[in-house]
Amino acid sequence: MTGQRPGRETVVAVINDDSTEVGYVHFGVVHVLRVANENLVGRRCDGIVAPEFVPVAEAAGAAGYESWSRFCLENLELLLAKAAAAGVGG
Repeated sequence: MTGQRPGRETVVAVINDDSTEVGYVHFGVVHVLRVANENLVGRRCDGIVAPEFVPVAEAAGAAGYESWSRFCLENLELLLAKAAAAGVGG
């Protein structure tokens, strides 16, 4: 990001999914980050070609997400409620 503060964030969950090769040796920490706008620039990473924000309804209906993303989408209301309780949300 260029000169902007990233916004407010909080940790809302951890994920332990031993059903996949990656999940068997890693666990995930789920953050909710509230930003002022969608003009964020991330670091270039292998495998992440064109990051973008999409509407939640579109993301929830899309196929092909790995298990961690699916878990977050399936529990989005709960995760956002936890973030709101921590003062991040709105």
